Amino acid sequence: MEVEIRKKFEEEIEEKEKEIRKKEEEMAKRVKRMVELESKIREREIETEKRDKAIEKREIEIARKEELKKRKEIEEREKREKTRLEEEKRKKKEVEKIKKKRLEKMKKDEGKKMLDEIMRKQQRKMKEIEAQIEAMIKEVKTPTMFFGVSWKVESFVKECREYIEIKMKEKMVEDQILWVLTCIDGEIVEK
Repeated sequence: MEVEIRKKFEEEIEEKEKEIRKKEEEMAKRVKRMVELESKIREREIETEKRDKAIEKREIEIARKEELKKRKEIEEREKREKTRLEEEKRKKKEVEKIKKKRLEKMKKDEGKKMLDEIMRKQQRKMKEIEAQIEAMIKEVKTPTMFFGVSWKVESFVKECREYIEIKMKEKMVEDQILWVLTCIDGEIVEK
């Protein structure tokens, strides 16, 4: 009887050990599966990071190209403006030369009445030129709004400087600063 009890007890122990081994195997499979899943998740995270970096790199490249394009446009505009101003100076000099010659001729030929007539004509021409200059000044466009993007700072400052030099030259510095602040996004100004 003791042998039977012992045998029975050993069989129970064997069954329990089998169950434990079975559970250990299941546990090992689960752990292995979890490791595999974690590995896949990490791989996906790495792929996502690579994609994000590639997208960011493309966006930066596009932004740089746009900035270069804007710089070239600004340089071309400045070049045209410089050429136009030089042309105006040349025309003014020509007008002055013509004016001097006419004045000398008038003094010799007709006297003071003719001189007055020429002065009136010249004043009219000067007014026309001034009107043309004012029309060109009105063409200067207001800078685009600034939203805090660091690579746009240089072009924004350039546009503001150009606008202030042409349209706000006689204004006080405080007024100019307030005007620049109106061209910046409100949240950035508050910071």
